[in-house]
Amino acid sequence: WSNTVGPCSGSTIMATVSVDLLGPTVLDQASAIRQTVVDFRPMESTDLTREDIAVTTEFYRAVSTTDFLAARGVHLFRVLVRLYTRTRKVETMSYLITLMDDALQVENSMPKFLEGAAQAKVRPTEIFFGIFENQERDNYLLHQSARMLVRLLLANEALPPRELRVFAQWLASTIQSKEQGNCELALASLQKVLSRFTYRQEFFPHVVLGLTEIVPVETRVQAQYLAVFCLWELSYDPQVVAQLLDAPCVAKVSALLRTVRKEKLARVCLAFLRNLLEKAEDSDAKRKFATAMISQKALQSAEGFLKQKTFIDEEVIADCEFLVPHLTTYFENMSTFEEYRAEVLSGNLEWSPVHRSDRFWRDNINNISGNNGELVKALVRLLETPPSYEILAIAVHDLGEYVRYYPRGKALLETLGAKAAIVGLMEHADAAVRYEALVATQKVLTQNWEYLGQKLAKAQEGSA
Repeated sequence: WSNTVGPCSGSTIMATVSVDLLGPTVLDQASAIRQTVVDFRPMESTDLTREDIAVTTEFYRAVSTTDFLAARGVHLFRVLVRLYTRTRKVETMSYLITLMDDALQVENSMPKFLEGAAQAKVRPTEIFFGIFENQERDNYLLHQSARMLVRLLLANEALPPRELRVFAQWLASTIQSKEQGNCELALASLQKVLSRFTYRQEFFPHVVLGLTEIVPVETRVQAQYLAVFCLWELSYDPQVVAQLLDAPCVAKVSALLRTVRKEKLARVCLAFLRNLLEKAEDSDAKRKFATAMISQKALQSAEGFLKQKTFIDEEVIADCEFLVPHLTTYFENMSTFEEYRAEVLSGNLEWSPVHRSDRFWRDNINNISGNNGELVKALVRLLETPPSYEILAIAVHDLGEYVRYYPRGKALLETLGAKAAIVGLMEHADAAVRYEALVATQKVLTQNWEYLGQKLAKAQEGSA
Protein backbone atom coordinates (compact mmCIF):
# COMPACT_ATOMS: atom_id res chain seq x y z
CA TRP A 1 0.00 0.00 0.00
CA SER A 2 3.00 2.26 -0.16
CA ASN A 3 3.61 3.79 -3.54
CA THR A 4 4.54 7.13 -5.03
CA VAL A 5 1.93 9.22 -6.77
CA GLY A 6 1.69 12.65 -8.36
CA PRO A 7 -1.35 14.61 -9.48
CA CYS A 8 -0.31 14.88 -13.11
CA SER A 9 2.59 14.52 -15.44
CA GLY A 10 5.11 17.27 -14.90
CA SER A 11 4.27 17.87 -11.24
CA THR A 12 7.26 17.86 -8.94
CA ILE A 13 5.79 17.16 -5.51
CA MET A 14 5.50 13.46 -4.85
CA ALA A 15 4.17 11.63 -1.81
CA THR A 16 4.85 8.23 -0.37
CA VAL A 17 2.04 7.28 1.96
CA SER A 18 2.66 4.15 3.95
CA VAL A 19 0.35 2.78 6.61
CA ASP A 20 3.43 2.72 8.86
CA LEU A 21 3.59 6.54 8.73
CA LEU A 22 0.03 7.00 9.94
CA GLY A 23 0.44 5.99 13.55
CA PRO A 24 -1.88 3.49 15.27
CA THR A 25 -4.75 2.38 13.03
CA VAL A 26 -7.23 -0.45 12.81
CA LEU A 27 -4.95 -2.11 10.26
CA ASP A 28 -2.53 -2.96 13.06
CA GLN A 29 -4.82 -5.97 13.56
CA ALA A 30 -3.42 -7.51 10.37
CA SER A 31 -0.48 -9.23 12.10
CA ALA A 32 -2.79 -11.10 14.46
CA ILE A 33 -5.24 -11.92 11.67
CA ARG A 34 -2.47 -13.56 9.60
CA GLN A 35 -1.93 -16.03 12.44
CA THR A 36 -5.61 -17.03 12.44
CA VAL A 37 -6.32 -20.65 11.57
CA VAL A 38 -9.43 -20.78 9.41
CA ASP A 39 -11.05 -24.09 8.54
CA PHE A 40 -12.38 -23.74 4.99
CA ARG A 41 -13.24 -27.43 4.59
CA PRO A 42 -16.98 -26.91 5.28
CA MET A 43 -17.04 -24.58 2.24
CA GLU A 44 -15.88 -27.27 -0.18
CA SER A 45 -18.16 -27.66 -3.21
CA THR A 46 -18.05 -28.63 -6.85
CA ASP A 47 -16.21 -25.39 -7.70
CA LEU A 48 -14.18 -25.23 -4.47
CA THR A 49 -12.30 -28.51 -4.23
CA ARG A 50 -9.93 -29.72 -1.53
CA GLU A 51 -7.03 -28.71 -3.81
CA ASP A 52 -8.53 -25.22 -4.11
CA ILE A 53 -8.83 -24.88 -0.35
CA ALA A 54 -5.22 -26.01 0.10
CA VAL A 55 -3.86 -23.14 -2.03
CA THR A 56 -5.05 -20.60 0.59
CA THR A 57 -2.32 -21.75 2.99
CA GLU A 58 0.51 -21.98 0.47
CA PHE A 59 1.06 -18.24 -0.16
CA TYR A 60 2.41 -17.52 3.33
CA ARG A 61 4.59 -20.63 3.19
CA ALA A 62 6.13 -19.80 -0.19
CA VAL A 63 9.88 -19.15 -0.30
CA SER A 64 9.24 -16.53 -2.99
CA THR A 65 5.78 -14.98 -3.11
CA THR A 66 6.66 -13.46 -6.50
CA ASP A 67 7.43 -16.89 -7.99
CA PHE A 68 4.37 -18.39 -6.30
CA LEU A 69 2.00 -15.78 -7.78
CA ALA A 70 3.63 -16.03 -11.20
CA ALA A 71 2.87 -19.76 -11.22
CA ARG A 72 -0.39 -20.00 -9.24
CA GLY A 73 -1.63 -16.43 -8.75
CA VAL A 74 -4.76 -16.72 -10.86
CA HIS A 75 -5.74 -19.94 -9.07
CA LEU A 76 -5.15 -18.35 -5.63
CA PHE A 77 -7.18 -15.23 -6.38
CA ARG A 78 -10.02 -17.22 -7.95
CA VAL A 79 -10.32 -19.29 -4.77
CA LEU A 80 -10.02 -16.29 -2.46
CA VAL A 81 -12.73 -14.38 -4.33
CA ARG A 82 -15.11 -17.34 -4.24
CA LEU A 83 -14.52 -17.89 -0.53
CA TYR A 84 -14.85 -14.18 0.29
CA THR A 85 -18.12 -13.76 -1.56
CA ARG A 86 -19.66 -16.86 0.04
CA THR A 87 -19.12 -16.10 3.70
CA ARG A 88 -20.47 -13.48 6.09
CA LYS A 89 -18.30 -14.40 9.07
CA VAL A 90 -16.22 -11.37 10.04
CA GLU A 91 -13.25 -13.47 11.19
CA THR A 92 -13.16 -15.43 7.92
CA MET A 93 -13.61 -12.33 5.76
CA SER A 94 -10.87 -10.54 7.71
CA TYR A 95 -8.42 -13.36 7.06
CA LEU A 96 -9.28 -13.57 3.36
CA ILE A 97 -9.06 -9.83 2.70
CA THR A 98 -5.74 -9.66 4.58
CA LEU A 99 -4.39 -12.47 2.41
CA MET A 100 -5.61 -10.67 -0.75
CA ASP A 101 -4.07 -7.42 0.50
CA ASP A 102 -0.70 -9.09 1.12
CA ALA A 103 -0.75 -10.83 -2.26
CA LEU A 104 -1.64 -7.63 -4.11
CA GLN A 105 1.40 -5.91 -2.65
CA VAL A 106 3.56 -8.27 -4.70
CA GLU A 107 4.68 -6.69 -7.96
CA ASN A 108 2.59 -7.48 -11.06
CA SER A 109 -0.09 -9.23 -9.02
CA MET A 110 -3.08 -7.12 -10.12
CA PRO A 111 -3.49 -8.81 -13.55
CA LYS A 112 -3.57 -12.18 -11.74
CA PHE A 113 -6.26 -10.88 -9.39
CA LEU A 114 -8.40 -9.55 -12.25
CA GLU A 115 -8.13 -12.85 -14.12
CA GLY A 116 -9.00 -14.78 -10.96
CA ALA A 117 -12.08 -12.60 -10.39
CA ALA A 118 -13.12 -13.13 -14.01
CA GLN A 119 -12.85 -16.90 -13.60
CA ALA A 120 -14.94 -16.62 -10.41
CA LYS A 121 -17.46 -14.66 -12.51
CA VAL A 122 -17.50 -11.65 -10.15
CA ARG A 123 -17.06 -7.98 -11.08
CA PRO A 124 -13.87 -7.00 -9.23
CA THR A 125 -15.22 -3.87 -7.53
CA GLU A 126 -18.40 -5.73 -6.51
CA ILE A 127 -16.32 -7.98 -4.25
CA PHE A 128 -15.49 -5.12 -1.89
CA PHE A 129 -18.23 -2.54 -2.38
CA GLY A 130 -21.10 -4.27 -0.58
CA ILE A 131 -19.81 -3.51 2.92
CA PHE A 132 -20.28 0.24 2.38
CA GLU A 133 -24.04 -0.25 2.16
CA ASN A 134 -24.42 -2.71 5.04
CA GLN A 135 -25.83 -1.56 8.37
CA GLU A 136 -23.41 -3.66 10.43
CA ARG A 137 -19.91 -2.79 9.35
CA ASP A 138 -16.66 -4.06 10.80
CA ASN A 139 -14.06 -1.28 10.96
CA TYR A 140 -11.16 -3.46 9.81
CA LEU A 141 -13.10 -4.79 6.84
CA LEU A 142 -14.23 -1.28 5.92
CA HIS A 143 -10.73 0.14 5.62
CA GLN A 144 -9.29 -2.93 3.93
CA SER A 145 -12.20 -2.83 1.45
CA ALA A 146 -11.51 0.87 0.84
CA ARG A 147 -7.88 0.09 0.08
CA MET A 148 -8.94 -2.68 -2.30
CA LEU A 149 -11.37 -0.40 -4.13
CA VAL A 150 -8.69 2.26 -4.50
CA ARG A 151 -6.30 -0.30 -5.98
CA LEU A 152 -8.96 -1.31 -8.49
CA LEU A 153 -9.79 2.29 -9.40
CA LEU A 154 -6.12 2.95 -10.05
CA ALA A 155 -6.05 -0.19 -12.21
CA ASN A 156 -8.85 1.37 -14.31
CA GLU A 157 -11.59 -0.88 -12.93
CA ALA A 158 -14.59 1.46 -12.90
CA LEU A 159 -17.20 1.76 -10.18
CA PRO A 160 -20.73 2.51 -11.43
CA PRO A 161 -21.66 6.19 -10.77
CA ARG A 162 -23.95 5.43 -7.82
CA GLU A 163 -21.36 3.20 -6.13
CA LEU A 164 -18.62 5.76 -6.72
CA ARG A 165 -20.79 8.39 -5.02
CA VAL A 166 -21.45 6.10 -2.03
CA PHE A 167 -17.73 5.43 -1.69
CA ALA A 168 -16.92 9.16 -1.87
CA GLN A 169 -19.52 9.87 0.81
CA TRP A 170 -18.07 7.19 3.08
CA LEU A 171 -14.57 8.62 2.72
CA ALA A 172 -15.95 12.11 3.45
CA SER A 173 -17.83 11.06 6.59
CA THR A 174 -14.84 9.09 7.89
CA ILE A 175 -12.55 12.09 7.38
CA GLN A 176 -15.03 14.37 9.14
CA SER A 177 -15.34 11.95 12.08
CA LYS A 178 -11.84 13.06 13.11
CA GLU A 179 -11.15 9.68 14.73
CA GLN A 180 -7.40 9.83 14.28
CA GLY A 181 -6.57 6.41 12.86
CA ASN A 182 -9.71 6.09 10.74
CA CYS A 183 -9.40 9.64 9.49
CA GLU A 184 -5.80 9.17 8.36
CA LEU A 185 -6.56 5.88 6.61
CA ALA A 186 -9.44 7.52 4.73
CA LEU A 187 -7.19 10.46 3.81
CA ALA A 188 -4.54 8.06 2.50
CA SER A 189 -7.16 6.30 0.35
CA LEU A 190 -8.56 9.60 -0.90
CA GLN A 191 -5.10 10.89 -1.75
CA LYS A 192 -4.52 7.93 -4.03
CA VAL A 193 -7.92 8.26 -5.73
CA LEU A 194 -7.33 11.96 -6.43
CA SER A 195 -4.04 11.16 -8.13
CA ARG A 196 -6.29 10.36 -11.11
CA PHE A 197 -7.79 13.38 -12.84
CA THR A 198 -10.90 11.32 -13.67
CA TYR A 199 -12.14 11.26 -10.08
CA ARG A 200 -11.48 14.81 -8.90
CA GLN A 201 -14.76 16.44 -9.90
CA GLU A 202 -16.76 13.47 -8.62
CA PHE A 203 -15.13 13.47 -5.19
CA PHE A 204 -14.66 17.23 -4.69
CA PRO A 205 -18.17 18.22 -3.46
CA HIS A 206 -18.20 15.36 -0.95
CA VAL A 207 -14.75 15.76 0.58
CA VAL A 208 -13.84 19.46 0.45
CA LEU A 209 -15.57 20.31 3.74
CA GLY A 210 -13.86 17.53 5.68
CA LEU A 211 -10.46 18.42 4.21
CA THR A 212 -10.96 22.07 5.14
CA GLU A 213 -11.92 21.23 8.73
CA ILE A 214 -8.81 19.12 9.28
CA VAL A 215 -6.31 21.75 8.10
CA PRO A 216 -6.42 24.09 11.13
CA VAL A 217 -7.43 21.78 13.96
CA GLU A 218 -5.84 18.36 13.44
CA THR A 219 -2.86 18.00 15.74
CA ARG A 220 -1.03 15.29 13.78
CA VAL A 221 1.13 16.75 11.02
CA GLN A 222 0.55 13.65 8.88
CA ALA A 223 -3.21 14.26 8.77
CA GLN A 224 -2.71 17.95 7.93
CA TYR A 225 -0.22 16.98 5.24
CA LEU A 226 -2.58 14.46 3.65
CA ALA A 227 -5.51 16.89 3.76
CA VAL A 228 -3.56 19.69 2.06
CA PHE A 229 -2.08 17.18 -0.38
CA CYS A 230 -5.62 16.20 -1.41
CA LEU A 231 -6.51 19.87 -1.89
CA TRP A 232 -3.37 20.30 -3.98
CA GLU A 233 -4.35 17.38 -6.22
CA LEU A 234 -7.83 18.86 -6.62
CA SER A 235 -6.34 22.21 -7.63
CA TYR A 236 -5.08 20.72 -10.89
CA ASP A 237 -8.67 20.64 -12.20
CA PRO A 238 -9.72 24.10 -13.53
CA GLN A 239 -13.39 23.38 -12.80
CA VAL A 240 -12.57 22.53 -9.19
CA VAL A 241 -10.42 25.67 -8.90
CA ALA A 242 -13.42 27.75 -9.98
CA GLN A 243 -15.46 26.20 -7.16
CA LEU A 244 -12.76 27.02 -4.60
CA LEU A 245 -13.41 30.75 -4.95
CA ASP A 246 -14.49 32.03 -1.52
CA ALA A 247 -13.95 28.53 -0.07
CA PRO A 248 -12.48 28.72 3.46
CA CYS A 249 -9.78 26.16 2.66
CA VAL A 250 -7.71 28.80 0.83
CA ALA A 251 -7.51 31.07 3.87
CA LYS A 252 -7.04 28.16 6.28
CA VAL A 253 -4.10 26.72 4.35
CA SER A 254 -2.64 30.25 4.25
CA ALA A 255 -3.10 30.56 8.01
CA LEU A 256 -1.45 27.17 8.56
CA LEU A 257 1.76 28.54 7.04
CA ARG A 258 2.15 30.84 10.05
CA THR A 259 2.71 27.90 12.40
CA VAL A 260 4.14 25.20 10.12
CA ARG A 261 7.39 23.61 11.27
CA LYS A 262 7.68 20.54 9.02
CA GLU A 263 9.21 21.12 5.61
CA LYS A 264 6.96 18.62 3.83
CA LEU A 265 3.86 20.41 5.14
CA ALA A 266 5.20 23.82 4.12
CA ARG A 267 6.00 22.44 0.67
CA VAL A 268 2.50 21.17 -0.06
CA CYS A 269 0.80 24.28 1.41
CA LEU A 270 2.87 26.59 -0.78
CA ALA A 271 2.35 24.38 -3.84
CA PHE A 272 -1.42 24.48 -3.32
CA LEU A 273 -1.48 28.27 -3.05
CA ARG A 274 0.75 28.68 -6.09
CA ASN A 275 -1.43 26.31 -8.08
CA LEU A 276 -4.52 28.42 -7.39
CA LEU A 277 -2.87 31.54 -8.76
CA GLU A 278 -1.56 29.66 -11.79
CA LYS A 279 -4.65 27.58 -12.59
CA ALA A 280 -7.34 30.25 -12.05
CA GLU A 281 -8.77 31.07 -15.45
CA ASP A 282 -9.39 34.83 -15.10
CA SER A 283 -7.90 37.85 -13.35
CA ASP A 284 -10.86 38.27 -11.00
CA ALA A 285 -10.45 34.73 -9.69
CA LYS A 286 -6.72 35.24 -9.20
CA ARG A 287 -7.46 38.46 -7.27
CA LYS A 288 -9.93 36.70 -4.96
CA PHE A 289 -7.50 33.89 -4.23
CA ALA A 290 -4.69 36.38 -3.57
CA THR A 291 -6.93 38.40 -1.25
CA ALA A 292 -7.78 35.29 0.80
CA MET A 293 -4.09 34.43 1.06
CA ILE A 294 -3.06 37.96 2.02
CA SER A 295 -5.76 38.20 4.69
CA GLN A 296 -4.11 35.27 6.49
CA LYS A 297 -0.54 36.60 6.18
CA ALA A 298 0.60 34.19 3.45
CA LEU A 299 2.72 36.99 1.98
CA GLN A 300 4.51 37.58 5.28
CA SER A 301 4.97 33.82 5.76
CA ALA A 302 6.57 33.36 2.34
CA GLU A 303 8.79 36.41 2.86
CA GLY A 304 9.83 35.07 6.26
CA PHE A 305 10.73 31.64 4.86
CA LEU A 306 13.02 33.28 2.29
CA LYS A 307 14.59 35.85 4.62
CA GLN A 308 15.22 33.47 7.51
CA LYS A 309 16.09 30.51 5.25
CA THR A 310 13.66 28.42 7.32
CA PHE A 311 13.60 25.61 4.76
CA ILE A 312 16.25 24.49 2.27
CA ASP A 313 13.98 22.49 -0.05
CA GLU A 314 14.28 23.83 -3.60
CA GLU A 315 10.53 23.54 -4.25
CA VAL A 316 9.71 25.53 -1.10
CA ILE A 317 12.13 28.27 -2.14
CA ALA A 318 10.82 28.33 -5.72
CA ASP A 319 7.20 28.58 -4.60
CA CYS A 320 8.03 31.38 -2.14
CA GLU A 321 9.88 33.23 -4.88
CA PHE A 322 6.77 32.92 -7.04
CA LEU A 323 4.26 33.90 -4.34
CA VAL A 324 6.06 36.93 -2.89
CA PRO A 325 6.05 39.16 -6.00
CA HIS A 326 2.60 38.03 -7.09
CA LEU A 327 0.98 38.58 -3.69
CA THR A 328 2.85 41.87 -3.26
CA THR A 329 1.31 43.19 -6.47
CA TYR A 330 -2.19 42.24 -5.33
CA PHE A 331 -1.56 43.62 -1.83
CA GLU A 332 -0.54 47.02 -3.19
CA ASN A 333 -3.79 47.24 -5.16
CA MET A 334 -6.12 45.71 -2.60
CA SER A 335 -8.81 47.74 -0.82
CA THR A 336 -9.37 47.54 2.92
CA PHE A 337 -12.85 46.13 2.31
CA GLU A 338 -11.51 43.30 0.13
CA GLU A 339 -9.15 42.31 2.93
CA TYR A 340 -11.96 42.44 5.50
CA ARG A 341 -14.26 40.39 3.28
CA ALA A 342 -11.62 37.70 2.81
CA GLU A 343 -11.00 37.58 6.55
CA VAL A 344 -14.69 37.17 7.39
CA LEU A 345 -15.29 34.50 4.75
CA SER A 346 -12.25 32.57 5.98
CA GLY A 347 -13.64 32.50 9.53
CA ASN A 348 -10.18 33.37 10.92
CA LEU A 349 -10.92 36.76 12.47
CA GLU A 350 -8.24 38.86 14.17
CA TRP A 351 -8.42 42.20 16.00
CA SER A 352 -7.05 44.16 13.05
CA PRO A 353 -7.66 47.95 13.08
CA VAL A 354 -10.62 47.83 10.68
CA HIS A 355 -12.86 46.13 13.24
CA ARG A 356 -12.72 49.16 15.53
CA SER A 357 -12.49 51.84 12.84
CA ASP A 358 -15.56 54.10 12.69
CA ARG A 359 -14.43 55.35 9.30
CA PHE A 360 -14.17 51.83 7.89
CA TRP A 361 -17.70 50.92 8.98
CA ARG A 362 -19.15 54.24 7.82
CA ASP A 363 -17.47 54.07 4.40
CA ASN A 364 -18.13 50.37 3.75
CA ILE A 365 -21.49 49.61 5.37
CA ASN A 366 -23.23 49.32 2.00
CA ASN A 367 -20.66 46.78 0.84
CA ILE A 368 -20.89 44.88 4.12
CA SER A 369 -24.68 44.67 3.95
CA GLY A 370 -24.74 43.90 0.22
CA ASN A 371 -24.55 40.69 -1.80
CA ASN A 372 -27.64 39.29 -0.07
CA GLY A 373 -26.09 39.67 3.38
CA GLU A 374 -23.17 37.34 2.57
CA LEU A 375 -20.80 38.75 5.21
CA VAL A 376 -23.48 39.12 7.87
CA LYS A 377 -24.47 35.49 7.41
CA ALA A 378 -20.82 34.44 7.65
CA LEU A 379 -20.48 36.32 10.95
CA VAL A 380 -23.67 34.72 12.27
CA ARG A 381 -22.32 31.26 11.43
CA LEU A 382 -19.32 32.02 13.63
CA LEU A 383 -21.69 32.51 16.57
CA GLU A 384 -22.84 28.92 16.11
CA THR A 385 -19.46 27.20 15.69
CA PRO A 386 -16.66 29.61 16.71
CA PRO A 387 -13.10 28.27 16.32
CA SER A 388 -12.03 30.27 19.41
CA TYR A 389 -13.36 32.70 22.03
CA GLU A 390 -11.45 35.56 20.41
CA ILE A 391 -13.07 34.91 17.03
CA LEU A 392 -16.45 34.70 18.72
CA ALA A 393 -15.88 38.06 20.45
CA ILE A 394 -14.86 39.72 17.16
CA ALA A 395 -17.89 38.29 15.33
CA VAL A 396 -20.23 39.60 18.03
CA HIS A 397 -18.51 43.01 17.90
CA ASP A 398 -18.83 43.22 14.11
CA LEU A 399 -22.52 42.31 14.18
CA GLY A 400 -23.03 45.12 16.69
CA GLU A 401 -21.23 47.56 14.40
CA TYR A 402 -23.31 46.31 11.48
CA VAL A 403 -26.62 47.27 13.12
CA ARG A 404 -25.10 50.47 14.49
CA TYR A 405 -24.38 51.75 10.98
CA TYR A 406 -27.21 49.89 9.24
CA PRO A 407 -30.24 49.86 11.59
CA ARG A 408 -32.41 48.10 9.00
CA GLY A 409 -30.10 45.12 9.44
CA LYS A 410 -31.74 44.32 12.78
CA ALA A 411 -34.50 42.51 10.90
CA LEU A 412 -31.93 40.26 9.21
CA LEU A 413 -30.29 39.44 12.55
CA GLU A 414 -33.71 38.59 13.96
CA THR A 415 -34.45 36.31 11.00
CA LEU A 416 -31.09 34.55 11.32
CA GLY A 417 -31.54 34.03 15.05
CA ALA A 418 -28.49 36.17 15.79
CA LYS A 419 -30.28 38.60 18.11
CA ALA A 420 -31.18 35.89 20.62
CA ALA A 421 -27.72 34.33 20.27
CA ILE A 422 -25.99 37.64 21.06
CA VAL A 423 -28.20 38.23 24.10
CA GLY A 424 -27.42 34.71 25.33
CA LEU A 425 -23.68 35.33 25.02
CA MET A 426 -23.88 37.94 27.79
CA GLU A 427 -23.57 34.95 30.13
CA HIS A 428 -20.63 33.38 28.27
CA ALA A 429 -17.70 31.95 30.22
CA ASP A 430 -15.19 34.27 28.53
CA ALA A 431 -15.05 37.87 29.81
CA ALA A 432 -14.23 39.38 26.38
CA VAL A 433 -17.16 37.58 24.78
CA ARG A 434 -19.49 38.77 27.58
CA TYR A 435 -18.35 42.37 27.12
CA GLU A 436 -18.81 42.38 23.32
CA ALA A 437 -22.19 40.68 23.69
CA LEU A 438 -23.33 43.35 26.18
CA VAL A 439 -22.29 46.22 23.91
CA ALA A 440 -23.73 44.54 20.80
CA THR A 441 -27.02 43.87 22.61
CA GLN A 442 -27.28 47.56 23.45
CA LYS A 443 -26.74 48.42 19.78
CA VAL A 444 -29.33 45.88 18.65
CA LEU A 445 -31.96 47.07 21.13
CA THR A 446 -31.27 50.81 20.90
CA GLN A 447 -33.01 52.86 18.21
CA ASN A 448 -30.39 55.63 18.12
CA TRP A 449 -27.00 54.43 19.26
CA GLU A 450 -25.23 57.68 18.41
CA TYR A 451 -27.68 59.72 20.49
CA LEU A 452 -27.36 57.29 23.39
CA GLY A 453 -23.57 57.45 23.11
CA GLN A 454 -23.62 61.24 23.35
CA LYS A 455 -25.95 61.15 26.38
CA LEU A 456 -23.69 58.63 28.12
CA ALA A 457 -20.62 60.77 27.39
CA LYS A 458 -22.31 63.89 28.83
CA ALA A 459 -23.44 61.95 31.89
CA GLN A 460 -19.88 60.76 32.45
CA GLU A 461 -18.58 64.35 32.08
CA GLY A 462 -21.15 65.60 34.62
CA SER A 463 -20.15 63.02 37.16
CA ALA A 464 -16.46 63.75 36.71
